[in-house]
This record gives sequence, C-alpha cells and structure tokens, in this order.
Amino acid sequence: MGRSPCCDESGLKKGPWTPEEDQKLIKHIQKHGHGSWRALPKLAGLNRCGKSCRLRWTNYLRPDIKRGKFSQEEEQTILNLHSILGNKWSAIATHLPGRTDNEIKNFWNTHLKKKLIQMGFDPMTHRPRTDIFSSLPHLIALANLKELMEHHSWEEQAVRLQTEAAQMARLQYLQYLLQPPANSMETFSNNMNSTVTDMETYNLLNSLSSFER
Repeated sequence: MGRSPCCDESGLKKGPWTPEEDQKLIKHIQKHGHGSWRALPKLAGLNRCGKSCRLRWTNYLRPDIKRGKFSQEEEQTILNLHSILGNKWSAIATHLPGRTDNEIKNFWNTHLKKKLIQMGFDPMTHRPRTDIFSSLPHLIALANLKELMEHHSWEEQAVRLQTEAAQMARLQYLQYLLQPPANSMETFSNNMNSTVTDMETYNLLNSLSSFER
C-alpha cells in the first residue's frame, strides 16, 4: 500500500506561487509556526496542498536559508556524506545548516557528480572506475596508428626503423670493441686472433648506413 495523499487535491491551486501567497505563508508561520502542514493551508487562507506549503517554506521562504555558491568545505561534506548515505538528501541537509535538500540534490547532479566522473570515480560507489581502462590499450593503438598514417608513409616508416636498428647495432658493437681487455693471457690471445673478424663485422655494420640516405 502506498502512502495516502496529504490532502484532497481536487480544486487546489497548482503551479508557481505568487508573491501574495508567499506573504500569507510567511505571516502565518511567523505568528503561529507551521504546526501541522496538512491543516496549515486552510488556517493561512491558502488554496494549496499542505505538501506544497511545506516545500515552498523549506526550500524558498524560511529565513535561515543560505544562498550563493557552495564552499569547498560544503562540497567536501556532501561528497563524504554521499559516499555513506547515497541519495538521502534530507539526511545530508541536516549536516549543512542553511542548505536545503533540494538545493543539495541539484548541486550534486549539476556539479559534483560530473566532477567525480571527470576524475575517474564512480559517482555511486566513490571508487575508481575500472571500465575506462579496459579499452585504453586499443585507444592508444588507434591514436598511434592515426598519427602514423597522417604524418608518415609506410615506406618512410620502414626506412626509419631500419636506420634506427642499424645505428643501435653499430653502437652496441662499438661498446663491445671498447671493453677493457681481461687480465689473462689466454683472453688476450683470443682477442688478438679475433681482431680481423671484429673489424670485418664493424665494416659490415657501417655499410648499413646506406639505409640512412
């Protein structure tokens, strides 16, 4: 069974409130308090539903409403409480004096929720999102392929890779040739016997420089 309506809404006014209605509601509550919201409309001379009067007072007319931009402290409070309470805006509002539950809900949906998503957090669990990383390697590969196709032909790319490989091979072999000789006579003899072979190999590597031209 659902909750019964606060009043019979047939014949009651709906839609935007007029300044005259606001003044009637303000004067009545200032003088008598709001009491029972169900009985208030008739006592205040308003052709409105009790729920409409309550929301109008709570969200717009009560004098302690805090207006203006949310502070960083308020933002952090909302984030902390939302991670615990979820979308219980009325409960969150009790920790933010002067802020209404409706205002907090709107601020969450228009600002804080998007901020969490942009930072890579799930706005419901407040934990880092993992789904955005599953397709990351594919996106990187596509981006690299796009850049390659836009700036280089396949032939140019192949020549560049061959040139880099030849340069790396020459550098590594030079490092090998420049290594200090070992102390043993046997190693020295072996190095002397392989000098011709080493120089022939180095000359062969030098011939790879044709890839650079």
